[in-house]
Amino acid sequence: SKTRSPASTTRLFPPPHTMTFSGHGRIETQTIRVSSLLKGYSDFPHLEQVFRIDRVTRFKKKGKTRKETALGVTSLSSGQASPRELLDFVRGHWEIENRLHWIRDSVFREDTCTTRTGNGAHVMVYLRNMTISLLRVAGSKSIAPVLDSFSNKSSRIFRFLGL
Repeated sequence: SKTRSPASTTRLFPPPHTMTFSGHGRIETQTIRVSSLLKGYSDFPHLEQVFRIDRVTRFKKKGKTRKETALGVTSLSSGQASPRELLDFVRGHWEIENRLHWIRDSVFREDTCTTRTGNGAHVMVYLRNMTISLLRVAGSKSIAPVLDSFSNKSSRIFRFLGL
């Protein structure tokens, strides 16, 4: 087996970009390594860059550390997206994931929904998304408590929305 010299590894993956974030009781450091040299070596359509993100999260209260690695590909060239911008794009994706999909999974229990025939499942997704969007537009920061307050008094929904 061949081993790569440090010079060839540096050529494949130039120096990384690192960002540190703090909030929600944790400190997270993300390091991204990006390469465009693999373009043309894969059947993956429109591959421009590959990247690796290493995340180290330290939980302040518990003092524990979690390490994760994520791999990705993008159709954005290095001229269209720098390592920092790619890291921002990935973080933005997870913000959407956490704000929308997590709510659908945990608050609305979407994964346990048994509506599977016809267009029922699609209609339910639209209804859940519309509900979340209306509550956000109306200023709700936390969806679950607001929905709980509506569970027995449907008239509260209309007052909340200003109708």
